[in-house]
Formats: sequence, C-alpha cells, structure tokens
Amino acid sequence: MVHDLLSNTTAALFVAITGGLLLGRIKLAGLSLGASGVIFAALQLGHLGYCIPAGVGPLGTVVFIYCVELRAGPGFFRGFGRQGRKMAMLAALVILLAAATGRGPCTKPTSSRSALASPPGLSWG
Repeated sequence: MVHDLLSNTTAALFVAITGGLLLGRIKLAGLSLGASGVIFAALQLGHLGYCIPAGVGPLGTVVFIYCVELRAGPGFFRGFGRQGRKMAMLAALVILLAAATGRGPCTKPTSSRSALASPPGLSWG
C-alpha cells in the first residue's frame, strides 16, 4: 500500500517534505538538521526508487542552496578575517595532495558527485 501511494509523484513529494521537516526537529546532543532534513528525506526516497514531479528537484536544490547561503553568508566572510590564512593553506594542501596522487575530484565525471557529495553535485546528472 505504501509503495502504491509513493508511486504517485505528488504524494512522494509530500512525504519527502513532511518527513524531512519531522526529521529536522529531532535533536541529538543538542543538534538538529532543521530544514536540511527535507533534502536528506528526499535523497533517501530517491535512493529507494521513488520520484518527485519533474522540475521540482532542481528548483528545490536551488532554493536549498540559496537559504543556506543566506544564513551562512555573513559568518563566511568573518571567518576569512579570523582564519583566512589557515583556510588558504588547507585548500592548497588538499589541491597539492590531489594533484600528487591523481585522485582529484575531477578525474572522472562521476567522482565529483560521489567524492564531494554536495547538493549541486547530487542534482547534476
């Protein structure tokens, strides 16, 4: 019965949003996913083979990234002032290690999605 219900793309979208919001309210050690629970619920439903209406996935990804950037933006630039040198050195180290081993995220088209596991990478395809 659940499989029949979720085979309807609109119902799957509703379950992803509702389930994700409920998942985001769960607190473990004082931490919760918040609205990010929706993307994790949608990823899980997609992994199980359920689909949402065409066009909603990319739109949802764009809105998700926009909201994250709105919240993280001011702290992002303040972090450069405090830890900019450390961040730049770490980035250079990662790039050098990737170049030395030949295992950078851009060696194969699929490795960028699996290695970085970012929402834009997951929606690309």
